[in-house]
Amino acid sequence: MWRSSTDITDRLLACLPYAIPMLEAYPFGLGLFALFPPLAIIGIPLIPFGIVSDILGSILGPFSGVILFFLLYFFVVRNFSIRHFIRFNTMVALLISICLSLIGILFEGLGFSLKKLPSLAAVPGMGYIILILASIAFLAAMGAAIYAIIHCCLGKYAEIPMISDAANAQVRY
Repeated sequence: MWRSSTDITDRLLACLPYAIPMLEAYPFGLGLFALFPPLAIIGIPLIPFGIVSDILGSILGPFSGVILFFLLYFFVVRNFSIRHFIRFNTMVALLISICLSLIGILFEGLGFSLKKLPSLAAVPGMGYIILILASIAFLAAMGAAIYAIIHCCLGKYAEIPMISDAANAQVRY
């Protein structure tokens, strides 16, 4: 499969969409941050993106995430005048975000709020399981995003099982 060459601008632009899944993963890590407070330092680079997200949320309302998804999908992923490298990485970031959204919906459906994760450690039984699952989701999403960002900086395509294949299927030449 043909893959375009990348310059420094393409590499930086391809890294930006990964702020979306990293911001979305952060609440899943609240339980870990309560147990290991120094781990919360991971969120410091995300502060500017969080501010922009809050501003967009106040302007666009509760559907800001869905609106941002469709804007990125139709104006970046499906825009053939944008280099393949940027479109591919945008799609990978969106797919990681979709996975996190589905996990969040599952948690909410089970009656567990992500904002209350630190207090779940005091709830025996199901609280521990939800705390562990949320921590796994956090670590997996952050790990995948950081792995992909490192590959972007190197000008390489990140190969994340299933997600990269799905991204390739969406990003046509």
